[in-house]
Amino acid sequence: MISKGPDSLGVIDLARNIGASCVRGNHEDRVLLVYAELNAKRVPLPGPEEPVLLENDEMEEESFSHGDYRDRALAKKLSHQQASWLKQCPVILKIGNVKGMNEVVVVHGGLVPGISLAKQDPFSVMNMRSIDLETHVPSENRNGVNWTKVFS
Repeated sequence: MISKGPDSLGVIDLARNIGASCVRGNHEDRVLLVYAELNAKRVPLPGPEEPVLLENDEMEEESFSHGDYRDRALAKKLSHQQASWLKQCPVILKIGNVKGMNEVVVVHGGLVPGISLAKQDPFSVMNMRSIDLETHVPSENRNGVNWTKVFS
C-alpha cells in the first residue's frame, strides 16, 4: 500500500477516510518499525558521557541499505493517526465465505501450507514469494516455487 508510489501518506489517508480493509505488508511493517524506533522514549543509563545525537537525525543516506533511507524518511512524516491506522492492519485478513470460492483470506506475501492461520509466521505472511517444495518453508533466495502453486 505504501512506499511504491509518489504519495504514500495520501494513500493511507484515502484508505482511512473510505474505511478500507487492508493487510499489512513488508513495506508497512518496515516503516512502522522505524516509526516506533524514532518515537521510542529512551531513558539514558548512568555511565560515561555519550556523544550528542543530532536533533534532526541527519544521517547520511549511504549509512542505510536497501530502501532504509526511504522508509526512515516516510516514517518521519507519518502522523500518530496514520501510524496507528497502519498498525491495526492485520497480516491476515479473513474475508469469510465468498460464493464459488469458499473461505477467503488475504495476505500480502504468502502462507505455508499445512499450518493453521493462527500459527503462520507473520514475517513469512508479509514477505514470502516462493516456497521450497521439499520442506514447505519459504525460500530465502526466491529460488523455490510460487507458494500459490502448492495450494492449487
